[in-house]
Amino acid sequence: MATTAWRLYFIALFFAARFASAADSNPAHVDAVSAKPIPWPGGIIPYDISKLSEAQQVTAKAAMNRWMDTGARITFIPHTTETEYVNFTGQTNSGNNTSLVGFQKGARADINITSFWWRQGDWMPAHELGHVLGFFHEHARWDRDSHVTIHYENIKEGRQSDYDWIPKTNWIVSTTAYDYRSIMHYRTCWTSKCESECKDGDGSSPCVVIAPLGKEYDKVIGQWGDNGISATDAEKARLAYGTKPSADSKLTKQDK
Repeated sequence: MATTAWRLYFIALFFAARFASAADSNPAHVDAVSAKPIPWPGGIIPYDISKLSEAQQVTAKAAMNRWMDTGARITFIPHTTETEYVNFTGQTNSGNNTSLVGFQKGARADINITSFWWRQGDWMPAHELGHVLGFFHEHARWDRDSHVTIHYENIKEGRQSDYDWIPKTNWIVSTTAYDYRSIMHYRTCWTSKCESECKDGDGSSPCVVIAPLGKEYDKVIGQWGDNGISATDAEKARLAYGTKPSADSKLTKQDK
């Protein structure tokens, strides 16, 4: 009887270890140099939009409002003398949209957004501000292989590392479910090496980069016309920065 009990005990340990490790994605594509982001102290984020056109300034402020409307203790204020602040560079020819992730002591957080994306409204500025607040791409979650397939063979040269997953311990919020509607999620065909042949919103398309495991999410991920700050994005912001007293989130049903 004792032998049987020990045998069952070790079998249980084996399967526990197996399923624990299965929660992580393919170790061949882990971002081994990532670090856990730091939230902005007090949720106060100074910004400088002086290098943007008048129309771009309106768009940037709308993106900031999206995050402030989540009910999180986040406040964007005009930059004065702060060393750490968000700087919209106004450079539209960098070839890519970039920003820092989280608060970095002594560093200015430059945000570069291309001309194309300024013409699409406030989705990309809100996305880049999500990085500034400390949020990685949703498809870089530690458990992403349980929700999407990343086709590295279809990614254009030099962009493969953008899709490496980040260990759970390096996320400032790791308690929420995978969110296909997150503003931090890429589309199916972005950065494809043969993007002209890839049909966005179709996870089975040639040259596809991200294929959701559920076909119903093909036309959901990365859709800037439909997805704003999702309900889960807002939840993560509140978990990272705390909740405003009597906060009245302005998320719409569409965002949720």
